[in-house]
Amino acid sequence: MPEAASRRLPAMSRPGPDMRITIVGAGLAGSLLAWRLATLSPGLRVDLITGPSDGADATAASGGLVRGFEVDPAAAVLAAASLAELVADPRLRAWSQYQEVGSFYLCGADVRRADLDRLAPATAQVVPGASLPDWAGLPEGSHAVVERAAGYFSPAALRRAVLDALPGLGVAVRRETVGLVPGAGAHDVVVLAAGAGTVALLAASGLPDGGFRRKHIQYGLYAATGTRPPSFIDDLTGLYGRPTPDGGMLLGVPSESWDPADRPVAIPALQRQAERLAAARLPRLRLGALRRTVVGVDCYGPDGHLTLRPLGSQDGLYTFTGGSGGSAKTALAASLAAARHLSSARLPQSAGISHSLRREVDECQRSL
Repeated sequence: MPEAASRRLPAMSRPGPDMRITIVGAGLAGSLLAWRLATLSPGLRVDLITGPSDGADATAASGGLVRGFEVDPAAAVLAAASLAELVADPRLRAWSQYQEVGSFYLCGADVRRADLDRLAPATAQVVPGASLPDWAGLPEGSHAVVERAAGYFSPAALRRAVLDALPGLGVAVRRETVGLVPGAGAHDVVVLAAGAGTVALLAASGLPDGGFRRKHIQYGLYAATGTRPPSFIDDLTGLYGRPTPDGGMLLGVPSESWDPADRPVAIPALQRQAERLAAARLPRLRLGALRRTVVGVDCYGPDGHLTLRPLGSQDGLYTFTGGSGGSAKTALAASLAAARHLSSARLPQSAGISHSLRREVDECQRSL
């Protein structure tokens, strides 16, 4: 469907019993938030403005690694709750094309073993790095958090399935773009979930930037033979990867390229760095040709979490973005926590939403 001309969103009134919520952005975060709101509160009026439909967002570019462990305590809560729901729900597993291949998270000696034991989900094991037979060059005192019930999924496939389900739940999916917020009209709440596009929306509207920035993301898809590792993060070097269904490997490293163009181009040096690190760390893996380089732009937030944030003193205006390259694995729990806040009309005009995140996600875990 052709996109409508860029338009200004209607103004927002005070929330009430017949609250109408408009979500701007149909990446994984925005789509899941609309789905959560529709399932939690069937009478709620929810509009989802999809934005550009070119498939060039972070959801399309995501490698989709999912696990229950994170070094950051708040992210660990979200990741564990999201993974628990994913594994327990056959529909979500099918929608997301989930592949359970296991996960390793490698940490250096600067992360205490006691902290790893505390943050790791109950299904995980914390083992010395030296005990991993297929890895090399891990320093003394390093550890790995090993999860068997983890792996990867397709954020793009999950988004497609959720978008297909939304009209049947009463959500108005609007294939439009918007260039300014808020405008004149009758919306009670507007949630900006436009990922990297949130930065431009806020700037064009003369609103505070919320501490968000855009960053280049990239990985390569390789032919491979030998011993392929499960999904992994090497926190000592930044190398990450996972096996691919065709027998190959996905490999990448974080970039330091901030504020990239809307249509980013591959940075060859990043793939050369990933290849060097993989050769040193994974001597039993044999990389073949680089088949394709995937690039995108993601939104990095002030605390690195995907969470609902009120935007300064703007009444009824929120952001739901800023997952900083890792929000796919936390999006299920984060969207549930955000939807519970919004659907209950508990809408504080301060940063209390972020501060109460752990309590909301704890409720999410108890309900699974």
